[in-house]
Amino acid sequence: QRLLDSSPKNGVCVVEFSAKWCAGCKKFAPTFERLAKELGFEAARVDVDAAPGLSDAYGAALPLFVLFRGGFKWDTLVGG
Repeated sequence: QRLLDSSPKNGVCVVEFSAKWCAGCKKFAPTFERLAKELGFEAARVDVDAAPGLSDAYGAALPLFVLFRGGFKWDTLVGG
């Protein structure tokens, strides 16, 4: 199922599911931003408290990273 309507220039987008109260999320945030710049992928964040339905669809462990390629879910990674 295609979830992203517009593709970043290299076709890769990584969505980080996190929460303000998640210590691991806070710790990994600067690294996530640095990797996005260095590797050239589109980065997005979803606050699980603000979007519980969306976060439930992908998993409950935090931080959770979902990689989309060409608009399709391609892989997931749990933890920083």
